[in-house]
Amino acid sequence: GTVTIPGKGNLRSLASVDGSTIYGVGADGAVARFTTAGNWLFKPPQAARAVFPQTNGTVLVLGGRGDNTQIWRVHPPETSASDSMPAPNASTGVGAPLGDRVFLTRPPAAIAVLRTRTLQLAAPVTLAHRAIAVAASPSGDRAYVLFDSTASIAVVDSYQNAVVASAPLPGRGRDVRVDPFGRDVLVRAATGDSVWVISVGTDRVTQIVRSQ
Repeated sequence: GTVTIPGKGNLRSLASVDGSTIYGVGADGAVARFTTAGNWLFKPPQAARAVFPQTNGTVLVLGGRGDNTQIWRVHPPETSASDSMPAPNASTGVGAPLGDRVFLTRPPAAIAVLRTRTLQLAAPVTLAHRAIAVAASPSGDRAYVLFDSTASIAVVDSYQNAVVASAPLPGRGRDVRVDPFGRDVLVRAATGDSVWVISVGTDRVTQIVRSQ
């Protein structure tokens, strides 16, 4: 029932798996963790660009650029990485809230599935267009990808490591979310205030609602 301001400064790539432990990346490329008990800071060897907290208390940090892109595994409150791996050309990604997968986007048009427990990176899946937004199902079995130049959404299956479906949209989208139960996918229209509801079972738009 309270609201607190844990620190000052601009943060990006905010992420949380429980709603009370918040991670973010600062302007200097350091990773900050905010909790009611106190804050924590991790400075990776290269500037961080994204952070993926895990349900077991660890956190994966994506940093560096191009061929030198790396992923570090950290066990807060430790301030040094316990493990690391190369992730060449990965630009950003999204984690599965309840699964052990992170979907990494790679320009110009590819996505790669990372197994977070073993730090194994599957071969990249080539996409039809450049991805502008990605959302993972809670279990991590699927990822939903919006494109920059087409009115459709692609479905990537992490077990088959392939695009398994493509759903047409009423127009171009700009953001995507999956509901906490994994039953519906919500796509925000690129223009206007519409939200398109896609059924996971059919991969089709079932409803259009207005958003504030």
